[in-house]
Order: sequence, then C-alpha cells, then structure tokens
Amino acid sequence: MNCARCLESVPEEVSRDFDLLYRPMVWAPRDEAVRLSVDESEIAFFEGDGLFLADIISEQINLAVPMKVICRSDCRGLCAHCGANLNYEQCSCEARIADPRLASLERFKLEWFKKH
Repeated sequence: MNCARCLESVPEEVSRDFDLLYRPMVWAPRDEAVRLSVDESEIAFFEGDGLFLADIISEQINLAVPMKVICRSDCRGLCAHCGANLNYEQCSCEARIADPRLASLERFKLEWFKKH
C-alpha cells in the first residue's frame, strides 16, 4: 500500500478471521413479520445452485484493509506546492502561501487577536 501522506510504499499485512453462513433461499422465512434470533440474523441466503466465492472473499479483504496507511507516525508528507517528500528533503517553497481569497479573513483574525 502507499502512505497517505508521502505516497511511499508501505508493507501492510492483512489478517482477519471471518465466519459467514449461507443457506439456500428455500430456508428463508416466508412470513411477513418474523422475529429472528441473534444467530439467525447472521445468516445470508442465496438463490440458484451456489455462490461465487471470489466476490465474498474480495469483500472480506476490502473490509480488512485499513482505509488509510501511514509509513510512520512522524511522516511529514509532501509539500503542497512543489510535491517534495518532506521526510527526505527540505523544499524551498514559502512556509505559508496565502490564498488571496482569504486575505480579508486573515486580517480579521489578526485584529481579533490584537483586541483579545
């Protein structure tokens, strides 16, 4: 996988146990209002002659993979302006590039902190 901050390659071991129970649709309750036990709520039903296991396994793997991986806790990421990896090099970009559309809010913030 790739680090969410610096895009460096990160080895990620995925290990997860899962237990799925499938039954043919003929076992499904036919009444409109049926009260299921906790054990019965974990049963999935299928129609036809069988299941395509590749989809089920793929789903379980996707659930086990973390949404965001970070190479290390102190990863500095990439420079937002030039794209330099800040873990290995210091870029020469300005420390803060202000968005001109937010200049009036910046002035308001500075005035606010001067008063309080």
